[in-house]
Amino acid sequence: MKRMIPLAAVLLLAGADQGIKALVLRWQERRPGEIRSLIPGLLRLQYTENTGAIFGVFDKSTVALAVISLAVVIAGAVLLLTGKIKGGVQVTCTVLILAGGLGNLIDRAARRYVVDYLEFPFTAFAIFNFADVMVTVGIAGMIAYLIWDMIRDARKPKPEKAS
Repeated sequence: MKRMIPLAAVLLLAGADQGIKALVLRWQERRPGEIRSLIPGLLRLQYTENTGAIFGVFDKSTVALAVISLAVVIAGAVLLLTGKIKGGVQVTCTVLILAGGLGNLIDRAARRYVVDYLEFPFTAFAIFNFADVMVTVGIAGMIAYLIWDMIRDARKPKPEKAS
């Protein structure tokens, strides 16, 4: 039962991603082409249909990316269910990666593109969505944790060898 909690979190976060995208789609239908400032000078809402991967890379690769996303989501769910991923940070990062992957996988399967809507106007950065943020934060968190873990292990005193 305890191993089901992270999977429930994945579904909840992927559902939140889909809910946000539904609101963006409704907004886009009412105001096609409109760009709205969410935080002036920092973040704006601009609808786009992304047939590529996170932040617009691998454009027009929807089917291949859907297959890869499905494989990652299934593998991650199996690792969580079997207890292969342990520790709060690792589980949390995995949940974020899987939820973001699932959110964008649903888009690819249902629409043949991913709904992107967030943009930093002060840079020439790609338009992205909540699922992309979850994947990015999850991966960055996992990398940071692994680096911290390696440093911690390197600092541990080594047992002396008997002669």
